[in-house]
Amino acid sequence: MNAYLKTQDKTRCCGCKACAAVCPTKSVSFVEDSLGFFYPQIDQATCLRCGRCESVCQYHKQPEVHPAIETFAAKTRDADVIQNSSSGGVFTELAKETLSRKGVVYGAAFDSSLRVAHIRVTTETELVALQKSKYVQSDTGGVYEQVKQDIDQGKLVLFSGTPCQVAALRSFMRKPSDSLICVDVACHGAPSPTDFERCKRSIENKYKGKLIRFDFRTKARGWTHMCSFATENDAGKQSVHFVKPYQLPYYYFFLHGYNFRDSCYACPYASLNRVGDITLADCWNVESLKIDFETKNGTSLVLANTELGRRLLDSVSSRLEKKRVDNEFAALSNQPFRAPCKKPERREAALQDVVKNGYRPDGNYLSTKELLIERIKGAIPLGVKKSLRAFLARNKKA
Repeated sequence: MNAYLKTQDKTRCCGCKACAAVCPTKSVSFVEDSLGFFYPQIDQATCLRCGRCESVCQYHKQPEVHPAIETFAAKTRDADVIQNSSSGGVFTELAKETLSRKGVVYGAAFDSSLRVAHIRVTTETELVALQKSKYVQSDTGGVYEQVKQDIDQGKLVLFSGTPCQVAALRSFMRKPSDSLICVDVACHGAPSPTDFERCKRSIENKYKGKLIRFDFRTKARGWTHMCSFATENDAGKQSVHFVKPYQLPYYYFFLHGYNFRDSCYACPYASLNRVGDITLADCWNVESLKIDFETKNGTSLVLANTELGRRLLDSVSSRLEKKRVDNEFAALSNQPFRAPCKKPERREAALQDVVKNGYRPDGNYLSTKELLIERIKGAIPLGVKKSLRAFLARNKKA
């Protein structure tokens, strides 16, 4: 029996679904709680009491973690790739290299209904679905089994996911393999799929049309947290909308830690000791570095944590512009490298209100003071913000 099933402690279940994947009788299923998060339950009539769900649970035995061997700021030299990536496009270059070796790539993608799930990719044409950040917990159902089958068939596999998803895959695989290269992303929390469905309904109600495209991190107006989406009305007319985080409550909740799983606030992977062979993050505060390449369209922070990861990164080095940085800079630039996200005091009340009323199109979940602060921040030109971040980063380090 896994940690959550024994204790009912929601901080000890990240929803990775490894327990369901390993169960020989499919006795483990996942059910939704009142806030929209999924937790396991066991069909006692078919359970063999074999203990496999317990053995694979990362809260019983956390997989091995590694400090970074090398850390650097980097971006692809391909302008099209970087424009279609949330930060520096490094993942796409790693994926293209894997595919060139007849390997397969796994990552999170939107489906036709804008639900997020992990998919298997075998061609460069399909890679576009894996680009860009999706700030929703992705469905990994059936994926760990697919990865194992690929490894057993001698294929090279590149798997990208949150640290807990990477840890789940490693636990499911049991034995390490040089054919499996894992990329974990610097994640500070995962909202539920149901919560994102509420967000989608709110958008459709407000703009009187079906939501057909969503981009959490558009670069149409620079490398920022600007969000864009497209709607289509009954007459078939499509409209594109650009919003700032405070104008979309779901996104504001995400950036400020309101709509995460309970386990996210106690994440065991929120440090510079990483479970992936490679870690990717946004290289925020890159302006404080003396870099001789252009960074305004996005730069990735890259951690090579194992020799396996470093070898893959070395193989794409000619496609990247990069500069070595120290781990102190990495920690200052990304909160998930320092500690788990702190649970907001108003989190329970805010989520209960959303469950009851949805994300109201005309609703605003910020106090008057918070709204004023966000509007002032939104009025500051991007160049001024970057200069201010660089100044603060230099003084914090000093």
